[in-house]
Amino acid sequence: MDFPFQLVLPAYHPCIQDTRGELIKCEICLLAICPEGAENPEIVTNLSRLSRGKMIGVDYNKDMDWVGGSIGFYEKD
Repeated sequence: MDFPFQLVLPAYHPCIQDTRGELIKCEICLLAICPEGAENPEIVTNLSRLSRGKMIGVDYNKDMDWVGGSIGFYEKD
């Protein structure tokens, strides 16, 4: 099956500034489905994960004062 989109591997970028002025890394994962006969996939949900450590995950965020995850909201066309 051919998909009309490109797979992009995760990259962690310090892009959210906290109240102390420090930058937090963010990862946003999107889950898309492509129903049979559909022209394009449709995003059905997402997961946003935040990290102060070198990478996302418990092992990289030990002894950090705050890390977390959430869901992101987006507008549908």
